[in-house]
Amino acid sequence: MIDRAANLPDPVAQLALAEHTVPFTIHLPTPTPNGAIPLTVDTDIEGQVASFDMWWTLPGSSRLHIWETNNPGLATEGKDVLASGIPVSVNGVRWQQTRTNWDTVTLTELCSRFPDGVIVCVASDLDPAWVSSVASTIS
Repeated sequence: MIDRAANLPDPVAQLALAEHTVPFTIHLPTPTPNGAIPLTVDTDIEGQVASFDMWWTLPGSSRLHIWETNNPGLATEGKDVLASGIPVSVNGVRWQQTRTNWDTVTLTELCSRFPDGVIVCVASDLDPAWVSSVASTIS
């Protein structure tokens, strides 16, 4: 199912395009969380460095966001998502957890560097346990 009310490009087609254009394997939850409807996909590619964003609408107007990058310069750019938050273990994988306010919504975000060098961040306005359960399905 696609959230057509948003009047955005087809996220399934955008995901297929991203999988062929970003220079890394995109890591997504498997299976997709129950009730998650793809909302939007965006990429930013500069040579061999890229970022990938995907948003889903969840039941009750909540959102799920996954951001990924292979940018090795995040720390030198002052954008190292792995340098803040508290370390947590999800299925034996180390993630950095932060809680931030985004407008009037509090987001839980988990970020980890995968063995292929890709940094993966999972965020939602649902509780930290739910975000951890989604992170546990990403490989």
